[in-house]
Amino acid sequence: SHDKFCGARGRCGRGCLELLKIADITPHICEKGERIPEDTEIFINAIYLSPDSTAVFFDEVNIANYERLRVIVDISCDIHAKNNPIRLDYPKGWLTKYTDNIDIICIDNLPSLLPKDSSDEFSKKLTELFLSGEIDEFMNGFRYIQV
Repeated sequence: SHDKFCGARGRCGRGCLELLKIADITPHICEKGERIPEDTEIFINAIYLSPDSTAVFFDEVNIANYERLRVIVDISCDIHAKNNPIRLDYPKGWLTKYTDNIDIICIDNLPSLLPKDSSDEFSKKLTELFLSGEIDEFMNGFRYIQV
């Protein structure tokens, strides 16, 4: 069986590789233009989607060929792009049951939309909050909202 991973050279991809390394998982990294093998069980999409990209990883027709596929993790989350390489019709959300056998995890990549200095400032403030020991107090005032 194969675990697959696309887009391993960017910031998100490198972060995913670090996490997989910690979990002692050695992924197969798909190169640009490579067809995803049909014995793939877990597919992680962390590509940068360029406006001229024509790649199609999954669509409503070819998905039937992936009988072993259990999870699609869409970190790039280009769900509104007309050239989104994951062309499946599913309710967009963090975790979606696409079929009885396939879950889709769709993670909106907000930091890529922010200027680097905003992202750095947010990271700095979050780190200060964790190091201050006041995270419990902060989280006690936080209310989770079901959307």
